[in-house]
Amino acid sequence: MRRTYLGPDSAGRLARAFLLVTFYFLSAASAFAGFYGKWGLREGHLRNSLPLMVDGGAQRPFVYRQLFPLIANAVDAAIPPALKARIVSDLVLPQRHDPAITRTGLRRTDAGNPAYALRYHVVYYLSFASLFLALFAMRQVALWSGLDGPAALLAPPAFALGLPVLLSVGGYFYDLGEVLYLFLALACAMSWRGLLPPLAVVATLNKESFLFYLATLLPLVVRHRRDWRGAAVLGAAGLASGLTYLAVNRHFAANPGGMVEFHLFQNLLYYLNPWHVFRIEVTYGVVMFAGYSLVTLALVGVFIWLGRGCLSPPLRRHAALALVVNLVLLMLFCYPAETRNLSLLYPTLLLLIAGTLQSLWPAITRSAASGTR
Repeated sequence: MRRTYLGPDSAGRLARAFLLVTFYFLSAASAFAGFYGKWGLREGHLRNSLPLMVDGGAQRPFVYRQLFPLIANAVDAAIPPALKARIVSDLVLPQRHDPAITRTGLRRTDAGNPAYALRYHVVYYLSFASLFLALFAMRQVALWSGLDGPAALLAPPAFALGLPVLLSVGGYFYDLGEVLYLFLALACAMSWRGLLPPLAVVATLNKESFLFYLATLLPLVVRHRRDWRGAAVLGAAGLASGLTYLAVNRHFAANPGGMVEFHLFQNLLYYLNPWHVFRIEVTYGVVMFAGYSLVTLALVGVFIWLGRGCLSPPLRRHAALALVVNLVLLMLFCYPAETRNLSLLYPTLLLLIAGTLQSLWPAITRSAASGTR
């Protein structure tokens, strides 16, 4: 039998891949712990708790975000009753030193309820997996945008660790799924256009605002005036997203609530008050600045100042469209200071962070070199 052995190059690639996966896993775990510690899975909420979401009884528009609940219900139905009973009995056990937490480290209010324990854990780990996989999509998007390897490597963990701050005033499991699908959509627009229509179905099932994000991808998908194939792909993606939304909307038409919530006048009053930029929240267990605050605005300003040169003309046009679309949606339909609803700008923010790191990299390397002399 002929044996094959890994050469030095193959071993080196495997070692680098292992380090990358470990680094991103730990970064995603830290960020996810910040999210869960801050918001959990909305335990006890009367409009959109996890039991209401998986049972389909949540209020509109929250109930429209059905991707993870559907998967959780499918897993719950697929496991034989006897096996499921044994799994659930282990999942609901409390920790020895803290009966408010399950042995798996989750909040027992819903995770400890035998009727929902399995589905709670499925949604919990789907949310974490989404954030973890999103880091790789972010890195690929940064590389395809022409950014250097170190900047593309470090920007995704930096973005992820700041995400719990942006999940301000509210945070939900589908927000983490949205992060993954926004970056996958950008990757599709840049290189895999044909995958955009099927992705649109999944992403819209996760959160209906994906339909608006598709419009911001126009400069990337349709690459010149006669790019009929790009126009057809984007049109098919928009149609797939719209039909998905209509199907979900029709299915839950009898649920309480409305298709949207209007907050225009609340937002006008809120943002006209300059004192609100000093808002604070508890994130990572520490009292710090909120998503909408002077510190956050200053950080974004620095990223724009130092990182804007990394954006190609199509990416700049995408960013401009995303800014206009997102600000309109934010002012009309989003609760004041809920910066998570600026999510259509997440990919642009990631690229600005990467561009900032790239601009600082020569100074960092010079400083490190002088320190070793």
